[in-house]
Amino acid sequence: DHTRLLQYCFLDVLQEELNEHKQYWNTHVIRPVRQSKCPSGRPEAMYYLPHRLVRQVMLKEKND
Repeated sequence: DHTRLLQYCFLDVLQEELNEHKQYWNTHVIRPVRQSKCPSGRPEAMYYLPHRLVRQVMLKEKND
């Protein structure tokens, strides 16, 4: 089965590429938009520090 052979040969290369993309995605900045209620910041921080995100959304709603 050629599929299994390709997986065996290129799994490490593919995993390295996926890890690089994950690192890039998690550290890029989502910029704030005035008309949007969507949160802004870095995805990784938004995931691991949700209490900061809740505070940001509450402050935004208070100011609107």
